[in-house]
Amino acid sequence: MMRSLYNYPRLIILLLLLILVAGSAAVTTMPRLEDPHMENRVAFVITRFPGASAERVEALITEKLERKIREVSEVDDISSASRLGLSFITIEMKDEVTDVDRVSSLLRDKINEVTDLPPGSLPPVYDDDRLYSLTSIIGLVWHGEGTPNYAILGRHARELETRLSNVIGTDFVRTFGLPSEEISVTLDDDMLAAMGMSAADVANRIFAADSKNTAGTVSGASNRYVVQVSGAFDSLNGFAPSR
Repeated sequence: MMRSLYNYPRLIILLLLLILVAGSAAVTTMPRLEDPHMENRVAFVITRFPGASAERVEALITEKLERKIREVSEVDDISSASRLGLSFITIEMKDEVTDVDRVSSLLRDKINEVTDLPPGSLPPVYDDDRLYSLTSIIGLVWHGEGTPNYAILGRHARELETRLSNVIGTDFVRTFGLPSEEISVTLDDDMLAAMGMSAADVANRIFAADSKNTAGTVSGASNRYVVQVSGAFDSLNGFAPSR
């Protein structure tokens, strides 16, 4: 056959032209996207419980959410981490899952069925928006006089978040690095000396007076409960009785 082709050079040229035309047509008609859609089969459930210990977060939040999440058959694996004031659960869907939106909807419904979370905890946040082909990161820097005013920076960051969310084509905007609220306690050295106390003694009394610290646990055949007393600090007024 090769000898026959050598005898007909025009046929060789015709075959080469056909191959070039077919290749060019395949390239030009191939579907292409600047930002291709990627299926995200990994999701996260984040629940905050300010002031609670890791053990308390595990017993009151993480274990309850995990039991509900496991009821979804499309879930392949669940891993969790309970830390001080934070429950973080990672959900991996099975590889054969094609309708990710449907499974995500089922997971949200199961999470919403958990209504017996402890008082003081924030609602669980289902986060599956972590796989994007195009992301822009913007940082705000303090250029004013003196030390940075994080309250003003935070206000500008929230305003910028609102404006960017209204831009056409923006899916979601998230702000990181906002300062958390804190209470500064100033001690009177003369009063401390008169009472024979140290700064560590005052800190220990404040820590003991805040009932976010658990009073103990009660274990049953299939459940574990954390004993909590009322009187957690939720405002500046709560510090007055701790003298």
